[in-house]
Amino acid sequence: MFAGLVGALELACISPPPRPSDADLVLHFTRDSVNYQRVITMLAADTNIETIAPEFLRRVGRSFQDASAAEVGITQTRLAEYRRILDSLGVIHLTRWEHDQVMLATWASGWAGNTHHRGIAWLPKPLPKLPSSIGGRRFRLIKGPWYMFED
Repeated sequence: MFAGLVGALELACISPPPRPSDADLVLHFTRDSVNYQRVITMLAADTNIETIAPEFLRRVGRSFQDASAAEVGITQTRLAEYRRILDSLGVIHLTRWEHDQVMLATWASGWAGNTHHRGIAWLPKPLPKLPSSIGGRRFRLIKGPWYMFED
């Protein structure tokens, strides 16, 4: 029995979760669009946030340095609110590419240097044609300014 548990744990650690389909992403976004919009509204006020993940926070312009809530100009309570909402959405990390481009990754597979992501993106400036790409990420419209993305 112990060997079976160890084997199941090994499999869980090396097997990524199933890649969500486009239909899964659209359904997820449609069901939770109010919370996605809440995050974007919060980010509009909190302009120093670049990345939020369960285990770290990063400040704009310091992509590879952990930051405290105070260093990005928010309270611990505000950071906890972000993390609570992102967790409820199944977002594994949020990244702001530009002031007006936000990626909310809901799936990832691979290792550093060879990682693939899927999720929801907020791009308020319409893309010229679809499907389209920015920086190696491909986008498909859900409902402007919301897109599915994959890289």
